[in-house]
Amino acid sequence: EALAAGRSNGPGEAPEPAPTAGEPSMMTLGEPSGAPASMGRLTRAEALEALDKYEKQWKDEPAAYSDETISCYHQHLGGSNHGFKYEVTIDSDPGPVVAIARELDLMPTWHKFVTQAKLVEKINADKKDRTFGGLWGYVEIWFPWPLSNRAMVVKCETLDCLEERGALLIELLSGDYEEGKLPTTADQCPRLWVKNLTKIVPLPPKPDGIPRSQFTLFCETDFQTPLTPKFLINFILKVMAPVVYSQVKELLESSFGGNSQFRSRMEETPEMYGAIKESVEVYQSAEAKRQRELLYGEAPSVRRSPVASTSEWHMSLKHSQSAATLRVKLDPSEAAAYSTERNHTANAIETMAYEMPVKPAPTVRGPSGVLRRPAARPGLRRPRRLSTTIVG
Repeated sequence: EALAAGRSNGPGEAPEPAPTAGEPSMMTLGEPSGAPASMGRLTRAEALEALDKYEKQWKDEPAAYSDETISCYHQHLGGSNHGFKYEVTIDSDPGPVVAIARELDLMPTWHKFVTQAKLVEKINADKKDRTFGGLWGYVEIWFPWPLSNRAMVVKCETLDCLEERGALLIELLSGDYEEGKLPTTADQCPRLWVKNLTKIVPLPPKPDGIPRSQFTLFCETDFQTPLTPKFLINFILKVMAPVVYSQVKELLESSFGGNSQFRSRMEETPEMYGAIKESVEVYQSAEAKRQRELLYGEAPSVRRSPVASTSEWHMSLKHSQSAATLRVKLDPSEAAAYSTERNHTANAIETMAYEMPVKPAPTVRGPSGVLRRPAARPGLRRPRRLSTTIVG
């Protein structure tokens, strides 16, 4: 009856009206069976609008907890509603981390605070709309006393926003689903209402070629308790978040090689994980080309040698300075070449400035007959015809 009458949006929100007889059914709209019509496909415009809202909301918020691996932020939004933000950089491309979050049925095997999880229904990818697909899922989370376990019934989709923001966006929203297809009812396990947005930015690899990605998670949740204890907030910020991060890091190092379950799942779902990898590679290649064009004015074809002409030498200084100023995202071989060229230029300047021979001052006899030396001339002389620019 609740599904037919409209979706309950959580405490304090009015239910959405049921479709009239003239409106198309859920199946006509292509939505997953059992899902209310209001929980249709997510769009990039909605996700980008949410990202702008969150980034503005958290712009000047200081970290509530931070260590060398993760930064955690918290805002009390009023009543039982709380906001959280997490920032972390992981040595991995986006695909494996998305797999860790998406393969819900594997989550209880590694997530210390998840007691059970179920992938209820898959959502197909839509290449035309640049979405990588998603899911409807059920996740039950353990909470310390006096709270009981809470369950999340969520719809999640991954969107390609590399062109607009240089990032992948994963939006996760609580929703209603047929309770007959879920492990528990709302009476058996209270629902935890959440609204999450994850921003994944592919970063340039390390010098040794290891890929990197920056993850920023914005989360709003309703604990559905009038007074949320302070110790629970501290537990989430200082215990749960760092522990989950360490578990994810350990999982990435141990469970994505050979015949692991995660690796096999990724190979079996090329329409999602293969598409994510392809989109990231195309974006990074285009970004590197754009930065090289900014640096050289055109695509580089010939690398300058250390014994370049004077005009080329001055141009080399300008390029080195531009590279340092722009913080260009280049591959390791490009970065090493720039570093070598810049070091050679600096060494040449130092050699010319400090290794010039200095003649000793002559000894003369003054009017009183006492031997003395005139004041020594400065030993550091700059060539008259050489103009230098200190860079870096």
